[in-house]
Amino acid sequence: MPHIYSPTSESLRTYLSTHAHVLLALDTFLLSLRLGEFNNPSYSDIPSRPNEIPGSPSFRATDSGELKEEINKEGRKVSRSALTLKAMELVRSIVGTTKWTSAGELLIILEALGRLFHSSYAKDPCLSNTIRRLMNLVRTVEEDLKTPQPTPGALSVNTNLPLEGNIVPSGALSPPNNISRSTSTPSMTSAFAQNSNNTDLLYSNLDRFRSDSISMSETTTLTEEGPPNPTNVSGIARKLPGYFFSYKAEFRQMVMEGFQEVIDDLEEGRREINEQAGLHIHSNEIILTYSLSRTIENFLLHAHQKEKRQFHVIIAEGAPHFGGHVMANKLSSKGVRVTVINDSAITALMPRVNLLLLPAHAILANGGVVAPSGSHLCALSALANKVPTVVVSSLTFKLCPMYPHEGQDIMQDFVSPAFLGVGSESDNVDLICPVHDYIPPELIKLFITNVGGVLPSYVYRLLSEVYCVEDPIVFKG
Repeated sequence: MPHIYSPTSESLRTYLSTHAHVLLALDTFLLSLRLGEFNNPSYSDIPSRPNEIPGSPSFRATDSGELKEEINKEGRKVSRSALTLKAMELVRSIVGTTKWTSAGELLIILEALGRLFHSSYAKDPCLSNTIRRLMNLVRTVEEDLKTPQPTPGALSVNTNLPLEGNIVPSGALSPPNNISRSTSTPSMTSAFAQNSNNTDLLYSNLDRFRSDSISMSETTTLTEEGPPNPTNVSGIARKLPGYFFSYKAEFRQMVMEGFQEVIDDLEEGRREINEQAGLHIHSNEIILTYSLSRTIENFLLHAHQKEKRQFHVIIAEGAPHFGGHVMANKLSSKGVRVTVINDSAITALMPRVNLLLLPAHAILANGGVVAPSGSHLCALSALANKVPTVVVSSLTFKLCPMYPHEGQDIMQDFVSPAFLGVGSESDNVDLICPVHDYIPPELIKLFITNVGGVLPSYVYRLLSEVYCVEDPIVFKG
């Protein structure tokens, strides 16, 4: 039976060589990522997003001067949530097909997939976040299956005595009431609802979190023979306890059930966000939003159509990509009153606004947000005018264990400014067109997420529920 000992691309491909159809599916998916099929995800979450050139405006003037939406067949095929779901289905196929024998070996496979996804799609953390969540799920299931260790000085349990009916013989102890064996892994929603005393576990020790678990020393010569164990593996598996490499019959089924719950969270995340619209949007309000976000679009439409709220939406056009024009067309076609403004008019109109809604590309560990470029201007103006800034985002794949000084460098992207119309006479002018802004947590009033309303100061607690400190922040290799 083949085993995998190292989370490298070569090791994973060798391990999958006996499953040609799975390896082909993995290579096809990675090729799609590298060819840019899902590039520039923050411009739009609409499947038919125009992508004539990176950052091209969604509307162009016709000869008659009318603005017309351009649809390019070569544009982005799926949204970020659909992309994450597609990756999750691929991971589940790989995990369900291969014949790994322990939690340690499965963690090596997941770390190898995380490295492949990061190398192919480094500017977007959604795939890496999902892999980290799956790795924490594997650890949780393994810990649930581990036999509870008796406390020092406690009486030992005689497990060799025969049992008759429901009678416990003398010499044997009944298990404590507080020890139970979970038969399924909790979903993200149920995990966040639990009260735990381990609130300081995740980010209380930054040195440990940024230890060499990110990039384990793989220069050590490994003896790759026999079942994987802490002495012949590399990567994060090298620090695992020995019981992570023991076979447990029920482990595979519990892990696959947990994977299905993650998929269910991805599929139901937007619906769970929309159901909160009536709590935050009221009739006769003036709401300002920036550029284009399908999450905010659906949130507003749910408030208008399902909750019967009548409100006015002001949309900043989001130059130079002009995603606000697309969003304005979609909302107005559904009966929502919409006004489109230039980005330079945001501060002038902010005193009239009751609520600022912003999307998120990623939610960072300190409660800050990576958002579309220009969002920081909106948040600063809202703070000056005492307007609450609310970020609408799913935590399932956007919650990221990075800090601002890490996330800005890793997730920032720049697009071509060629469509701005600067001619050859301006050869000495440098044009910078960033995709993202960073919004610090002190500018954000509330997150509306698939697990309910969350304050920025509570984000660290959510991270401790979803991720493990031993797993990499960035999958490098």
